[in-house]
Amino acid sequence: MGITIGDKHTNDFNLYVTDFSISAPEVQTYTVQVPGRNGLLDLTEVNGDVAYNNRTITIECTRKDTDPHDYHKINSDLMALYHGKRCNIIFDAEKDYYYSGRLSLSSTKADQMHSTYTITADCDPYAYEAQDRGERWIWDSFNFYTGVVYQSDYYNIEIDGSRTITISHNGQMPVPVGIELVSGNVTATFKNVEYQISAGINYIPEITIAATSSHFIVLKGTGTVNIHYRGGKL
Repeated sequence: MGITIGDKHTNDFNLYVTDFSISAPEVQTYTVQVPGRNGLLDLTEVNGDVAYNNRTITIECTRKDTDPHDYHKINSDLMALYHGKRCNIIFDAEKDYYYSGRLSLSSTKADQMHSTYTITADCDPYAYEAQDRGERWIWDSFNFYTGVVYQSDYYNIEIDGSRTITISHNGQMPVPVGIELVSGNVTATFKNVEYQISAGINYIPEITIAATSSHFIVLKGTGTVNIHYRGGKL
């Protein structure tokens, strides 16, 4: 099994993944002590969703150096690519999701012909879906065992008058919805509030859908829009 980190795969450097770990993100708990009340008042979900801190991904790799001097070049190349940089991480066994985080790199010259590398990533708590719902379907990253084919109802939506779009979200995280105005003049109504949509992708903070829920967006006017959102899982 290999891993794509940023634009490069571990195979590009002849790195063999020997081990990896993905920590669980810590829950952001919020409790209040109320005088005279038994126990603490738990307000962790007062806003409707549980919030999480970052998670840590650690990747251990080894490399057979065909030349004793390979280590210095490969180590320098990896440092330039990854150390301190924010990258996406995609495991070969789960290509339909990616993790995103800031990386650090350490290495050791184990012996004359072998070197080891440790990549540590401070990642967002959720793994994100590789496929944006408002883009053309990409089969290259699709997992035929666990993947779900989503309808293309959110790409190149033609508006002539009024059209109601159902946003169904079965993921585990709250998702901001982006409305991209490709052409024309269109407004969007969400929870009885109307918003004017400008050219390009519009992310309006109020248009966020909760996990495992469905909502309706009413598009009015004349033009073409794409609806962008990307689910995630713990």
